[in-house]
Amino acid sequence: MSKIITITDGLYEKLKGMKQENESFSKVIDKSIENKGNKERVLAMAGTMKEELKNVDSLEYVKKIRKDWKWDRYV
Repeated sequence: MSKIITITDGLYEKLKGMKQENESFSKVIDKSIENKGNKERVLAMAGTMKEELKNVDSLEYVKKIRKDWKWDRYV
């Protein structure tokens, strides 16, 4: 079943930018909701990497992650 919703032009453009060629807006919204928990998953993964990161400059590592992260992929 389909529903009609109203969103702002800005949000529409964000969703449109996240949408793959053959993907519905419903799928984009669904993936975005599923990815909401990324923070917890990233922190959990970082916890498992403590040994590998012992000799790494934490600040530089965080800067690299922030630079490489696809921030516009998530609403």
